Amino acid sequence: MKTKHRAVKAMVAMACWMTASMASAQNTSILQQSFSSGLGSFTASGTVKTGTTGAVMTASTLSADGTLTSGAISTKGFTNITVSYDRATAGLVSLTGDSGIVEYSVDAGKTFVKLESTTLTTTSRASFVLPASANNASIVLRFRIAGVSSKETLTVNNLTVTGTPSTTTGGGTGGGTTPGNAPAVGEFATWESGHVRPMALNADGTKLYVVNTPDARVEVFDVSGATPVLKESIPVGLEPVAVAFAPNGQLWVVNHLSDSISIVDVSGSISKVVNTLFTGDEPRDIVFAGPGNRW
Repeated sequence: MKTKHRAVKAMVAMACWMTASMASAQNTSILQQSFSSGLGSFTASGTVKTGTTGAVMTASTLSADGTLTSGAISTKGFTNITVSYDRATAGLVSLTGDSGIVEYSVDAGKTFVKLESTTLTTTSRASFVLPASANNASIVLRFRIAGVSSKETLTVNNLTVTGTPSTTTGGGTGGGTTPGNAPAVGEFATWESGHVRPMALNADGTKLYVVNTPDARVEVFDVSGATPVLKESIPVGLEPVAVAFAPNGQLWVVNHLSDSISIVDVSGSISKVVNTLFTGDEPRDIVFAGPGNRW
């Protein structure tokens, strides 16, 4: 039995390496945030509530309007930074020019640049490519309602930040590499972070979750049969190095380079990141232990 288990591990590791080696310079997930289960890495001021529809910001007559602000989001190693989200407003007073406003900052929140001012009342998806100043940097996002009445709201949900991995120059005697072309044997040097806890088996032993460090993903393999079968690929943060299951069955993924932990709901047919926790510099591992299985 132990021999078979080792064989499964070896086959999965090889499959993961092959998947990473074939990855192309496509958009990669930097941040995914659903507000249905809370604010995640965001902070709120004014009146902000979260629920199944997302984060609802409410305007105020006498106090601060509802505002939602992200923590610092690292875009190091990425270009073509794209911000996408679902949004809708309700109860706006058109005569006063009230609206829902979305902004970004590249100077740690000192100044913000407006992405849009919306009055749409039907939920729809918006997507914006940020200028070059957001590449290889750190950005802050802000959502807010600008209004005069507590009946005016802005609802935001399903936020994603993606980017294209920057082209790098490989080592070796042959010089650099060309995007889209595999380097010759001996010309490629790996720079990704080392693994700490790269694999986790689910409770019933049918699925194995493996970090794909270079491609910023977790690969899901069905191991119920004689040969592992790749079933799903989950975008997470930059350079995942460890995975572990929480007591509630959610998968926690430690992202070394993006200084974050992706919390993944794996209960459905399609796994999805439901929260992102920003940590200190370069987290390495996570363990659930002690009273209440605290982490």
